[in-house]
Amino acid sequence: MTKFTDDNQFSLAYHQLGNNLSLGLNRISYSLFESHLKALKKIKYRENIKIEIIFDDGYESTFTLAMPLMEKYGFKGTVFPVAGYLGKTNNWDINFFGINSMNHLDEEQIYKLSELGWEIGSHGLSHKPLHTLNPLDLDNELRTSKEILEKIINKEVKRFTPPFSIINKQLIKNIFSLGYKHIYLQKKIIPSYPTKNIVYRNSVYSIDNSNSLTRKSKNNIIELFKENIIHHCSKLTVIAKQLLWVLSVTL
Repeated sequence: MTKFTDDNQFSLAYHQLGNNLSLGLNRISYSLFESHLKALKKIKYRENIKIEIIFDDGYESTFTLAMPLMEKYGFKGTVFPVAGYLGKTNNWDINFFGINSMNHLDEEQIYKLSELGWEIGSHGLSHKPLHTLNPLDLDNELRTSKEILEKIINKEVKRFTPPFSIINKQLIKNIFSLGYKHIYLQKKIIPSYPTKNIVYRNSVYSIDNSNSLTRKSKNNIIELFKENIIHHCSKLTVIAKQLLWVLSVTL
């Protein structure tokens, strides 16, 4: 187990919950998520580790589905909303003609999660990959998203996770310079940035069962390899959106 803070921590990143049709692996069914929580509760006490359950993008299902179940099993969470899409649908994503359309958390839901003891972090303003932005737009993504969320929860926002987990050394400096204390990244077989302020988390997909979580908690190399393959495939979204933008300009 990798030592991230003063205590051993096992961080798991989800995206959305729901039983309706979805193209891709990011939407976890309600029953599967509950089975995960049961398994995580056993892992927590068996391994004597801190388990952090994370939700990227800040979908409404984090509040309506995940939070009540997590309260039932004694877990709090960390959520990283896309601050420019609060209360809106995920039009920043490729939605396959609406099949993958989902609502984001609104301000009231974020505030309530914070009051329940959840950590609120930033996932940027528009879910654009940070390495593609000019300095002014980058500052706006990092600074404005932090300010929006801090105004809602009346607390400091200390955590940031970059869209698509794309990062470099200069971006890390930019993020920390604005007051963020921790950056969350997809765990790799060989960590790229071994610092106490970088938290590497495992991703969870609809193909993962309870045994998968046990393997993830033990840094199983097959699980890490699987996660990284899926994660690299998700980066195709960046390329696809750039191609769509070029077509919209030229046609």
